[in-house]
This record gives sequence, structure tokens and C-alpha cells, in this order.
Amino acid sequence: MTAVAVVQDGGPGVVVGCVLVAVFSCCYVVTAVAGDRKATRVFWWSLGAQAVLFLAALPFARANAFFLATVVVSCLVPQLTGRAAVRVVLGAGLAAAVVPWVVPSWQSGPGWTQAVALVFTALMVYAFAEAIRRTGRWSRRARKCSGSPPRPSGPGSRATCTTCSATRSPRSP
Repeated sequence: MTAVAVVQDGGPGVVVGCVLVAVFSCCYVVTAVAGDRKATRVFWWSLGAQAVLFLAALPFARANAFFLATVVVSCLVPQLTGRAAVRVVLGAGLAAAVVPWVVPSWQSGPGWTQAVALVFTALMVYAFAEAIRRTGRWSRRARKCSGSPPRPSGPGSRATCTTCSATRSPRSP
């Protein structure tokens, strides 16, 4: 969508704009692979490069450059805590809606399409990442568990396994 906007806009910056979008796409692949391989330094450098390339593409793709911001924010939010992720998503969504409207040379109204796409995509990525994270924690605990939780100390008490949090109630006679 962003590359199409660069080409449709025409002008002398078409080649530069398309190169920026192509390099952005390559950085995205590096970010995804680095994230999968837990290569933290490479992940953050390539994500930072994506952010810079998004900013550089703004004059060429205008409002549609915010589709690149959707990719940046979607890569960023799983790395953040809940409140910080929501703040980043809402701030980026607000920017996607307002910036196209306030830049007079873009002759555009509010970027509702870009804002909705950004917010929806980023929140869905965050929700899936959180679900995977929680499932991963649960399965790691279950694999580490050496067996059953300890026996309760007395009548009416419960014992909790320190590894997997399973509980055991006392047996009735």
C-alpha cells in the first residue's frame, strides 16, 4: 500500500520513496528473524532502522506511510508491558489520524483508515503475543514439575507445588 502511494504520487522522489520502502521491508525481515532467534541487539537495531525509514518515507508516501508505522508498532508492542503498549498504540494511532490532516501540503483529511489499521493490528499482535507468552510459561512450569505436589500438613490444609502451582487437598478417610 505504501509503495503504491509513492508511485501514484509521482514526482522526482518516486525512486527514492520506493527504495526506502524496499529497505524497510528488508529491515522487517531482519527484525522478525532476530525476534525469533532472541537476538536482542539485532532486533532493536533493525526496529530502530525501521522507525527511521518510516520517518524518511513520510514525504514520499504521505498518509500511507503510516502503514509502515503499523509494522513498527506491531513489532514493538509485544516487547512492552500492558500500559506502555496501550500508550504507544494509542499515541501512534492518534498521530496516524491527525498528522495527515494537519500537514497542509498533503491535502488530506484525517487518516482514519491508517489509524484504525494501526490500532487494530498492533493490539491483535499484542494479544497474540501475550497469549503465547502465557502458554509458554505454563508449559515450561509443567515440564519442570517433578511429579505431584507435596502432601498437605493437616486436615483442612492444602499443599501447593512450588514448580507448577498445582494444589493437593487432604484425602478424606
